Amino acid sequence: MASPARALPAEDVRRLLEYVTTQRHPDRNRVIVLLSFKAGLRACEIAGLDWTAVLRPDGSIGDQLVIPNAIAKMGSGRRIPLHPDLRAGLQALHRKVGRPSAARSCDPSEAATCRRTAWSTGSRRPTPLWR
Repeated sequence: MASPARALPAEDVRRLLEYVTTQRHPDRNRVIVLLSFKAGLRACEIAGLDWTAVLRPDGSIGDQLVIPNAIAKMGSGRRIPLHPDLRAGLQALHRKVGRPSAARSCDPSEAATCRRTAWSTGSRRPTPLWR
């Protein structure tokens, strides 16, 4: 039987966050670390995120992160409440990259359907979190 994943102590996470601020793309890297440690996302889920996963229809950062079935392990999408630090990091990144929006206004509960519809009709794809 597989053993549970080991968690980094809080002090190590703090040091990692401190380190990424000294590197290229500090806002992006901070959000990646927070997505992993504060939201529990897997690397493939982080890589597959776009702004429709966190934006409300009005273009602001919502209170939850929507992981669509298409990028989730075993096709099991889910909703995750945003930790305050992660929400602040997403807001800073959103401002820094010019406030991108979804391809079209979507209800977060239908994010995966919205993406499929937008792509199949030839409209522009949602903006990924990582350019």
